[in-house]
Amino acid sequence: NNRVNWGVGSEHVQKNSARPGMEPDDGSKAEAGEHAAETDLYCSFDGDADRVVFWEGSVSAAFKVYDGSRLSCLYALRLRPLCERFGLSFGVVQTAYANGASTEWLVGRGVDVATVKTGVMYLHDKAGDWDVGVYFEANGHGSVRFSDEAKKKLPAEAAAFNEYTGCAWCGALYTLVCLQDHRWEDVGYTEVDCRTVKVAVLDKAVLKTNDNETRLLQPFALQRRIDEAVGKVGGGRAFVRASNTEDVVRIYAEARAGLDGLIQDLVAAVEQSCGAKSKL
Repeated sequence: NNRVNWGVGSEHVQKNSARPGMEPDDGSKAEAGEHAAETDLYCSFDGDADRVVFWEGSVSAAFKVYDGSRLSCLYALRLRPLCERFGLSFGVVQTAYANGASTEWLVGRGVDVATVKTGVMYLHDKAGDWDVGVYFEANGHGSVRFSDEAKKKLPAEAAAFNEYTGCAWCGALYTLVCLQDHRWEDVGYTEVDCRTVKVAVLDKAVLKTNDNETRLLQPFALQRRIDEAVGKVGGGRAFVRASNTEDVVRIYAEARAGLDGLIQDLVAAVEQSCGAKSKL
């Protein structure tokens, strides 16, 4: 097929946790990453180069993805000490789709963390609350904002980024800078198992969420069922939101145990509350 970045871009790697692959003209399946060395580090961009994720591992070795949440943590290892040295405020912005383990890792190290609604524009705006604000969606779309004071005190760091839009080239190069002094193992959290599913609905407008989309304000009964379902599993978290682009409800859930059952309970609850057509 002629689709740009088909099977090789950052979304393919991050969403599917899979090596880049490609389909040659003869229709046979080939792995673009099949010659990857076990110890080498690679990165993947999306089609317009505003997202970046890193990955490593040969076909025979464990495959590891370093997504936007992990990039935020890695950047914090470098930038936060610099901010403390020069008397600058520092924080990280995430969406509710960030793996809960990354949030716990940051908060456990005293980093200010804010959660905002989905959409990089909201992350960008919130990052301005600090002198240096790191913001990334889990898909690798993000950047770092610097106040005027931070640009004076940290000119080299500020020059490394296009702070007005995500730039995969800037993100890739700055990640390599961070890895001169740190290792991925320094961001040592283990991700909580998570999953995102979509349910086609008759009327997605019945869903009203709080500001950062982590809880429903309406229907209240549906939020109560979500809380009950989450309470049955270990280390659970879940939220539902109406898609901005499709007539579907997006369900996100994570749990250290019992994820399959949690997803089933949430899908059933959404179908009963929103007049669902079918699961996608």
